[in-house]
Amino acid sequence: GYVYRGSAYPAWNGIYFYGDYCSGHIWAMAPDSAGGWATALVADTDLVISSFGEDQDGELYVIDYGGGTIYRMMPAE
Repeated sequence: GYVYRGSAYPAWNGIYFYGDYCSGHIWAMAPDSAGGWATALVADTDLVISSFGEDQDGELYVIDYGGGTIYRMMPAE
């Protein structure tokens, strides 16, 4: 996974995103108010997630091994 450092989605700043190859789930992890970490499932996809990437602007991408496609991450609408 990667820590979001882009500018397109300021609410994501500093959040760590990671995923699972088998389930296609994508989670977010951020510090909580008690000094620990809070995790949340943010996407339930059909992707075979092999990796994440980051562009020169800090925007995040997820790579689908199953379909050979790169997707830019963005909030659900």
